[in-house]
Amino acid sequence: MRLRIFILLMLVGLVSACAGKPTAQVAKSAKIPAVDQVQPLAPSVPGYSIRVNIPERVLYLKQDGKVIKNYSVAVGQGRYPTPVKQFTIEQIVWNPWWIPPDSDWAAGASKTPPGPNNPLGPVKMIMQEAVLIHGTNKPGSIGQPASHGCIRMYKEQAEELAWTLQSQYSDKSDPQLKDLYKKKKGQSFYVNLNQGVPVEVTYDTVEVADGQLVIHPDIYRRKGGLKQQIEQLLHLQGKENIQIKDEQLKNIQKLLQKGKVIMPMSDLVYSSMISAL
Repeated sequence: MRLRIFILLMLVGLVSACAGKPTAQVAKSAKIPAVDQVQPLAPSVPGYSIRVNIPERVLYLKQDGKVIKNYSVAVGQGRYPTPVKQFTIEQIVWNPWWIPPDSDWAAGASKTPPGPNNPLGPVKMIMQEAVLIHGTNKPGSIGQPASHGCIRMYKEQAEELAWTLQSQYSDKSDPQLKDLYKKKKGQSFYVNLNQGVPVEVTYDTVEVADGQLVIHPDIYRRKGGLKQQIEQLLHLQGKENIQIKDEQLKNIQKLLQKGKVIMPMSDLVYSSMISAL
């Protein structure tokens, strides 16, 4: 009898600890953990590939399926969303001209030659449907839903990514070419890649990374209720016996107004503990 009472008290204490005040917090570290993929991805292929998660506003560069670098990016505004689909990068243009697209937001705009006023920055990586990964002359927009559908990078990082791909997938791999592109800033240089680089653009608002629940703002307001999203993720992760408390949910929703929220999985409540009581 005493043993039963002791075990019951232990379970009550454990549930109380788990159901305590949520410790979800806005991520402040610049280091972004490698993310467990929730939705099926394109098959891993040898070499480089890219993943861009729109709500996270981060571009991941992968080598042989493993993340080796990540870059903060700007994505499309709500009115001009970045498409969620599979792309490939097939051509790189250094010192590109900006040609106004046939769109209302560019009405009356003029062609812009290469240079500091060019909205594409020093390089663009061309994909399908006129979607680009490119530099920018508006570095303050990085990390925001600010573009007209393309993916913007800091210009130095765009140069780094473009050169990584070019040196791997073209015969123009001589490092002296980088100096040439900078020396002749008014001239455009076109580089065709000998194979397309896969680019996967996703819209994942809830993910699991390094044993933590990572939640991104639903910037396009495409997802359902937050609790439903989290429960669906936990189900896909094989963690159906975990529940999220209403108090935790309210705290997460409040923190999401400031940005990404990271919450240790250990802070969630296991339903088996509740049923044991």
